[in-house]
Amino acid sequence: MTKNKSILGLVSLVIFLSACVNLKLNQEPINSSIQKITIKQLIESPQNYFERTITLQGKIGDFLQPSSRLATFTLEENNWFGKDYTLLVLDPNRASTLTVLPENQKVQMTGEVRQFILAEFERLYDLPWDINLRRWVFSEYEGKPVIIVSTIKPIE
Repeated sequence: MTKNKSILGLVSLVIFLSACVNLKLNQEPINSSIQKITIKQLIESPQNYFERTITLQGKIGDFLQPSSRLATFTLEENNWFGKDYTLLVLDPNRASTLTVLPENQKVQMTGEVRQFILAEFERLYDLPWDINLRRWVFSEYEGKPVIIVSTIKPIE
């Protein structure tokens, strides 16, 4: 009788431990601080994402005066209801990589969300923009979210 209780206890312990292992494997990583969002979510509630690292997808829009040290472009998301969402993206480290990505290429990127303040970004990144582009970017994006890219990859 004691032998049967021991076997039953051992089987119960094995089942319990295997359930715990399965539970742990199906959970999200505990320190997952990178959130995947849409461009629409970012544009509609930027205050929720400033100074945070996020991942998002979209298609490359326009390249804005690319230089050898900085790539600046727009990332677009089309909405089924006719409204398009456009986001300004700066890539201070991978300008040469971005020049091989064509406009309209779908990409996934991870980067830090910052509030675009032209004077601050000119000081930090020595922006290579002419006066007309500076005026246009200021009028379109001042105070709005911008992504500082850390990784970018094309997707099908």
